[in-house]
Amino acid sequence: PGGYGPNMIPSTQVCNDVCDCYNCFDEASCYNVTKGFFCIPNPRVTHPICGPQIPVYIEPYLTCDGIKHCKDGTDETECSEKCRSSGSRGGVRIIHPSSKCAPIVDHALLCDDYKDQMNCSGSSTASPLTCKIQGYPTRLSKFVLCKGLGLCDDNLDKACVEGTDCTVHKHKLCDGVKDCASGFDEGKLFCHSITDLSITCVRKLSEDNLEKRIPMSWIMDGIEDCMNGIDEDARKWHKACGTGNDKDYEYETFESCEHENLFRCPNPFDTKLKVERLCKG
Repeated sequence: PGGYGPNMIPSTQVCNDVCDCYNCFDEASCYNVTKGFFCIPNPRVTHPICGPQIPVYIEPYLTCDGIKHCKDGTDETECSEKCRSSGSRGGVRIIHPSSKCAPIVDHALLCDDYKDQMNCSGSSTASPLTCKIQGYPTRLSKFVLCKGLGLCDDNLDKACVEGTDCTVHKHKLCDGVKDCASGFDEGKLFCHSITDLSITCVRKLSEDNLEKRIPMSWIMDGIEDCMNGIDEDARKWHKACGTGNDKDYEYETFESCEHENLFRCPNPFDTKLKVERLCKG
């Protein structure tokens, strides 16, 4: 019970964004989106496992490769979009719509510029991250996030934090959802200082498109994390009064310096000391 496919993996490992089967069969058809084909095999090419009239799975990276793996040749139709691919025949890969933003397996021949993992649609493959690539808004595949690729113009796709038990994108920090078993993504290290309830936004990577508070460390750091850009709006943010930490900002209500005699420590817990306490050993 709970097995799936010829290798019998637990049902909890089906549609979990991890390829447990060699051909990623366990992630082939998820949330009403199918990557690759289920078709009657071409007996000259594909060995029928359960009989000549039983559909088999043709993985995404076998589509538009010049070989009819399906008996009716459907895997070799709609083959118009091309990209450079060093490992492919002739250095060119043809992207079938069903292979767009498909799960990445070790033996897959991808586009050199990851074009086949961009402009995604469908909840099972698209990430909630939209960023600009060469100046154009693009929705990325979830399978290229936190891979260190730097596909976004501002490198937002690789803005990730590695914990002891998981790696999460920065936009999953302090969102009220525990992504790591240890809960470090919702802990004091990142969430000790966040904007108040009047300053919220939809993050560029958002599962629910709800406005949420954001860590103060994101304010005026040169990276636009909010869809409305409020975190980098110089008209809204002003350097906090006092000396020391020059990355401390206050929002809109700035009128006068009430804390000129404070020294702001550049540590993760925003310690503030009265100036007269400095250099006291």
